[in-house]
Amino acid sequence: MGRNSGMFMAAFGLMPILIYGAPVLLLAFLLIYVLEHVDGKRSGERDPMLGVKVLLTLLMTFSFQVAVLGTAWLLASLFQDSPGDELKTALGAILGGLLAGAPSAFVWFNRFHGDANQRVRRQALGLNAILAGLVYTVSITMAMVIIVGGSAGASWPLSFAIVYLGAGVALAVPLLGKSRLAMPRTPAPPLPIMPLPGGDESDDEDEEDEIEEVQTPDVAPPSPTPFVPPPPQEKSPRKVQCHQCGLVYTVKPEQAGKVFRCKCGHKMRIPIP
Repeated sequence: MGRNSGMFMAAFGLMPILIYGAPVLLLAFLLIYVLEHVDGKRSGERDPMLGVKVLLTLLMTFSFQVAVLGTAWLLASLFQDSPGDELKTALGAILGGLLAGAPSAFVWFNRFHGDANQRVRRQALGLNAILAGLVYTVSITMAMVIIVGGSAGASWPLSFAIVYLGAGVALAVPLLGKSRLAMPRTPAPPLPIMPLPGGDESDDEDEEDEIEEVQTPDVAPPSPTPFVPPPPQEKSPRKVQCHQCGLVYTVKPEQAGKVFRCKCGHKMRIPIP
């Protein structure tokens, strides 16, 4: 094993991760807990299970990072002529991370999986993505320094860069979200009623007939029962959608029963409420 490989293993070994990584993760998730607690207290919606959620995501994060580290170590060991102990250590780290995170993941997905718990989950995903990005940046930088310097042993930092890049992408997919809300279609402004070329007279006659059908007399006919005035006409604008292209128009109440042409060329009559 080359000198550069040994330096990289010393920098990203299991012991430095356990010694320095655990307190850093603990402080980060403690900050998440404090921020969520303050936000819940300010909004009046305190979560009594917040501590459990933060603890579960902390354990899953630590287990995930150990498993990713073991995967990167395994990939780097495959480039060695005689992997030996490095390969066994990598496999042990992968299995240990998976077994350590399995109980926490089981409890989370059976008890807290849902839209109401997305904030803590997204914050944990963001923290893992930041860690993966930092390791990728350091690894690819060390690999480029070794390659440009003409030294041997670039397989270790390159392996770590590849694995942590994949981990960062895998974390970014649920973090960014794969579904987008459909934007509502902006209704078009009211269009003036334009006379249609050809067949206008018949359309106008139909309009007059329909308008006469909905007209109400101004004076009630003589009747022993008191006259009940008709309900007030609708005064607010209405929405009318073209059946051909789906474009939405805003029409005035007095335009009910009239015929107009859509931008797509389709003729349509404004329904009478």
